[in-house]
Amino acid sequence: MKPFQPRGYFVLLTLVFATVFFTLLSALSGYIFVQKKLQLTREHQEKALHLAEAGLEYYKWFLAHYPNDATDGTGAPGPYVHEVSDPEGAVLGTFSLDIDATIFCGEVSDLTIKSTGTPAADPSRQRTVQASYVRPSVARYSHIVDDNVWAGSDRSINGPYHSNKGIRMDGTNNAEVTSGVATWDCTGTFGCSPASTTPGVFSTITPHPGRTDLWEFPAPPIDFGDITVNLDTVHDLAQSDGIFIPKDTVGNHGYHLTFINDGTPYGSVMYRRVTDTTQVWGYSTQFGWEVEDSVIATTAGATTVPIPALCPIIYVEDSVWVDGVVAGKVLVAAADSAEAENPSVIINDNLTYASPEEDGITVIGENNVLVGLRVPDTMNIFGVFVAQKGRFGRNHYCQNNCSGGGGASNTGYKTTGSIPTVAGWSNMTTARINTSDNSKASCSATCDDADDAQLADFSFAVPAAATITGIEVLVEAAEGSSSGNIPTHVSLSWNSGTSFTATKSHTVDGTSDVTYTYGSSSDTWGRTWDPDEFANGMFRVRIDKATDGDTLHIDYVRVRVHYSTGVGLPSSLDPYVTRSTLNTTGTVVSKYRVGTKWSSGGTFVSGFSQRNDSFDQNLSVSPPPFTPWTSNDFRLGNWREVR
Repeated sequence: MKPFQPRGYFVLLTLVFATVFFTLLSALSGYIFVQKKLQLTREHQEKALHLAEAGLEYYKWFLAHYPNDATDGTGAPGPYVHEVSDPEGAVLGTFSLDIDATIFCGEVSDLTIKSTGTPAADPSRQRTVQASYVRPSVARYSHIVDDNVWAGSDRSINGPYHSNKGIRMDGTNNAEVTSGVATWDCTGTFGCSPASTTPGVFSTITPHPGRTDLWEFPAPPIDFGDITVNLDTVHDLAQSDGIFIPKDTVGNHGYHLTFINDGTPYGSVMYRRVTDTTQVWGYSTQFGWEVEDSVIATTAGATTVPIPALCPIIYVEDSVWVDGVVAGKVLVAAADSAEAENPSVIINDNLTYASPEEDGITVIGENNVLVGLRVPDTMNIFGVFVAQKGRFGRNHYCQNNCSGGGGASNTGYKTTGSIPTVAGWSNMTTARINTSDNSKASCSATCDDADDAQLADFSFAVPAAATITGIEVLVEAAEGSSSGNIPTHVSLSWNSGTSFTATKSHTVDGTSDVTYTYGSSSDTWGRTWDPDEFANGMFRVRIDKATDGDTLHIDYVRVRVHYSTGVGLPSSLDPYVTRSTLNTTGTVVSKYRVGTKWSSGGTFVSGFSQRNDSFDQNLSVSPPPFTPWTSNDFRLGNWREVR
């Protein structure tokens, strides 16, 4: 019998293994194909992201060359599409830009850009990123000061705090504190007794309540010249496109501005002419005791105007009191480039926002930005406050029964506003004797003591409680020829020319102008004066030529009244000397020392007992118009992918 022969067994086995092999091969090939496809998808997605980021980088470059162009050079609305190629010229894909810009008065303030990248190999794989571009501004800080400064233990500071000079930081800081110096001389006005050399940032409080690990000194200084706003530019833009309020030539006090949230995007502003003020004595470390016109007594002529959305700036050629509720983003500037005295801003009441997340205000005083005397017990102020040539703060005030610190002051030199009496003189006009310009008034050779000129309306501002200590009259004069000397008399009237003081005399000698001084800071001309006697229409200066024989020329006449008074306030203002809390949300920029609280012997005597300062994150990424920049370069911020 033959043994069994398994015919076809190897063929069957081969087929089985072949089937298994091809099945595995097919599965492996499918896996490789899927992975390759997934890899390409990821690659295209990454390319799309890189293309989108290239769009953001491109527009950063574009802004460096064209900082006020938000239309990609087209002047038309977007989106703006650009191809991106490799070094060999092959197109890798495109990016598309959607730009939302904040533009004030034709100047780009900040931009939000959406950039969508599309790879050429797979246009379905798009990715979009969004970022903001803004020039770094002072709004990134809570304080920038160009002077030594002392932050007291009652201060709570949230936000970067910088001084180009020394800092005594006794307050609670929760962010960086940077000083531009390694050491500084701390004196008694900063609580150092005896005076000593201290580190750039220091405190005497142990343990310190703040983050001392965030103190840095010396740190790079901030150039105040670079962060100074060109107020002439603001002046011109306000005249053409914003709100321009000319100098008050009637009462010469300034304007009270109140912001009104009327439901429109930028609201409106009501401004009133300040017709009278209550003069009070205020003290600052920089100038000591001075008479100030900070308390509004009366106003007139209320005008309400909408704030223009395209150029929301207000320029006032005078001092400004400001308060109210701000809508939108607005600039207020008090400045006057034509005058030697720089106007200041007084924050007169709460200054807040209709929507704190969206609104903002920058307030620029060419001189100071001060918190007023008559303010709420708990005061809230929002904004960027720039004291361009002066200081931010609140002066020290003393109650009615205050016994300290007598005040000596003067009116400054004043010129005549009218000449009610002229006898024997030629060309005796205010235009000729109010400037030293060789445009002269003359009393001819035949004039004598029967001929005189009386000058009036000097617009003095003598406080009602003042004691007059002296009167100076400066007369710039010359004789017509060198043939003889001319005795020249000056006397004063307090009752419209009815009565005059005894005369004072100088002998005018020479044909060149010489300034002769009659009286002095301690000479009351033989009488006791009442402040009311210096009002326009009452006070007069009489000038006469004592003898004939030569011509007397007068070129320039000025008068200054010296006075002193106690520094106590009117009793009705006593409750405002000490206030409870000042909450400042935003930024303070001050050329000189900041101060809103005053102590004596460790006792709180004036200002706010508690002060809380926080920088405004919203304004740091979208500031109001003409907020001072700390750099001209736009910086990227708030990057995120849009899914």
